[in-house]
Amino acid sequence: MDPDLQSPNLAVDQSHAADTKMSFVNNTLRYLRRQAHENPTIVWSIAIGAAGPLAVVVVPPVRRRFGWVPDERIPTSYPLPNRARASVTGYDDSE
Repeated sequence: MDPDLQSPNLAVDQSHAADTKMSFVNNTLRYLRRQAHENPTIVWSIAIGAAGPLAVVVVPPVRRRFGWVPDERIPTSYPLPNRARASVTGYDDSE
């Protein structure tokens, strides 16, 4: 086949593909805009729900940039003294 005959069709196909992609984006935005007017609670709940995972990624670097330092860890056990333990008497112990 002659390459000159294929190039105009290819250009038309590429522009049609670009139009189809833009149509998909435009239709999606149009649908979201309509839903924002008709069901604002659903749209806002989706937006707030999507903000959670985004905050996991964004918030820690921002906190560090503002100088936040994590607190010292809370002890999970009581430190034992370095001495002999005296037994306790006088509290109704039968021993």
